Formats: sequence, structure tokens, C-alpha cells
Amino acid sequence: MDSAKLAKIESKLDSIVRLLAAPLVEDKPLAETAPRLSTLGLDSTMIASICGSSVNAVGNAIRTSKKKGKASTKGTRKAKKNGHA
Repeated sequence: MDSAKLAKIESKLDSIVRLLAAPLVEDKPLAETAPRLSTLGLDSTMIASICGSSVNAVGNAIRTSKKKGKASTKGTRKAKKNGHA
């Protein structure tokens, strides 16, 4: 297969991914959708394209989500260690 055909197939697959991801991002903030799409294996460029945002904004949303996740599980671990959870 030549590179032109591969590029065309890749473009069509990208379109399918966007269509399938559309219900996940509809009327939801980037802070919620970017981490969800990232966990599904989409890269920041694709997420930005789907959400109509910049790659930097997507990266920030994912990093913030990871920090919040670490902070919320930190207290849970301490509570379990102390026998409270």
C-alpha cells in the first residue's frame, strides 16, 4: 500500500474516532472530558481536535486531573493505614 492510501485511511479513522467521541464531550467541560479521553488512549492532539481546544489546554486539564486524583487518594490511604476506612 502506498503512503497516499495509508494517509487517506488514517484520515478516515480519525474521523470515526471523532464521531465516536462526540457524545463523551457534548456539553461537558474540558477538565472532565480531556482526562476521560486520555484514559481511553487518545493523544492530546486528537483530544484537542475533538474538544475544539488547544493541545496546551488539554495537557493542563490532564495534569490537573492527575494532581487532583493523587490528592484525593492520599487521604484515603492515610485513613486506611490508620484503620478508619
